[in-house]
Formats: sequence, structure tokens, C-alpha cells
Amino acid sequence: MGYHEIAPQKAREELFTLFDRDWAILSAGTKASFNSMTVSWGGAGTLWGKPAVTVYVRPQRYTLEFLRREPFFTLGFFTPQQHGLLAPFGAKSGRDCDKYALAGLKPVFLDQAVFPEGARLVLLCRKLCEQPMDPGGFCDPSIDRTFYAAKDYHHLFVGEVQKVLVKD
Repeated sequence: MGYHEIAPQKAREELFTLFDRDWAILSAGTKASFNSMTVSWGGAGTLWGKPAVTVYVRPQRYTLEFLRREPFFTLGFFTPQQHGLLAPFGAKSGRDCDKYALAGLKPVFLDQAVFPEGARLVLLCRKLCEQPMDPGGFCDPSIDRTFYAAKDYHHLFVGEVQKVLVKD
């Protein structure tokens, strides 16, 4: 299964459904050590004059260690029909098992990053910013009540999209 590269500006996606409907596998690490997880919160656009994405990761997720340590991460987008295939990436911890083996997928190594085979769209991102979410910035108090009962606030990551790969 091959991929071809397109310019970030050529990606034609439904930005408001790309994360929550299609889902993505967020991955970080190297051939020696990596981890991946499902994400359904995120965004894409232009920031600091660059094509950029934002992703959000809770502190208890094993992938956070890799994101904080490594300069690159990927987002591999799948289709809604593939949600079942991605289940181990959201329900299991890479500390305890090989999520790729459970899903029947292989990791693909690209430059200084990794992504799961079979993704229909892959964004290779260079990390620009990492910041813990500050609940003091919530303008709507229901956000804290609804999404953070355990006070496990996400870490926000911004990445510059350096490569866009589309499945052949």
C-alpha cells in the first residue's frame, strides 16, 4: 500500500468533521520506541504563518511522554467505517500491550516519525508548541464541569504540517 505526497495547501478535507467523525491516530516516537492513540479533538488551519494542526492529550495517556520528548508527530486519518479497527488505540495503553498487533496494523516509519498503515491521509508535523491547558482560561464554566470532573486537563500541542501523504 503506497502513499504520495501533496502540498499541505492542496489537502481538501472537511475540517469540522475530520477529527470527530473520521478520527485520527496520533503517533510520536522513533523506530526504537513509539506510541499511538486515537484522537477525535483537534483542528487545522494557519498559525504563525504556517499550515498547522492542534491536538489535545490528557496527562494519563502514555503517548504524552513521546509527544513531549520528540520533535515530530503524525496524524493518520481513517474513515468512520474503520473505527472498530482503531479500538485498541483508544481503549488500551501502549505501556501494557502492542496496540498495532491488536489492531492488525503495521507501523510505517517516515523521516523522524511513525504512523499506522492504512490511514487514508497522514500529516507529518513538526512540534511548535506544547502547553498544559489552564482551566482559568475557560470562559464557559460548563466546560470544566462537563469534561474535567477528574481535573485531568489536556495538554495542547501545535504542529507545523510539513508533509501531507494521501493513500494511493
